[in-house]
Amino acid sequence: MKIFNKILHFLLLIAALIIQITFFEHLKMFNVYFDLVLIMLVAVTLINGAFYGIISGFVIGLILDLIAGDLVGISALIYALDAFIIWNLVEAGLKYRFSSQVFLIFAVTETNLITISLVRYLFNFDINLPLVGLELLLKPIFNIILMAAVYPAVRISMRQRMESFELNYKD
Repeated sequence: MKIFNKILHFLLLIAALIIQITFFEHLKMFNVYFDLVLIMLVAVTLINGAFYGIISGFVIGLILDLIAGDLVGISALIYALDAFIIWNLVEAGLKYRFSSQVFLIFAVTETNLITISLVRYLFNFDINLPLVGLELLLKPIFNIILMAAVYPAVRISMRQRMESFELNYKD
């Protein structure tokens, strides 16, 4: 059953990637920045753990770079790093609550934007600082709104994970 859930979660990440590329990319011209892949990666990492989150983030990021990216490997690096950061914050004591997940989305979104800007700067790409500043303000807000829409399904999955964890490790 665990393998089936992991395959299902990876297929959900692929579906989020397709929706991200086909729909949400068109909203960027109106300064609406949704990152559905990031939201789903946070959920998958919280449900399945660090290792699966890092591997899934790397694979999804690589697929995203091969389909729509201009600098191959940057999304793979960023999404794998996101899963690592998420799991370290959870192990540091963040609870599975809505407020904690809002903080996770905020922190990871800001980390993404700063890291992508730095890597693009290091590879001598042009950086539009006012646009980066606008993204730093707006993208976390839109991702938190999107996470609030997805949160009920994530909460149900996490509750099932915690119940199975408690049943496996009872004395």
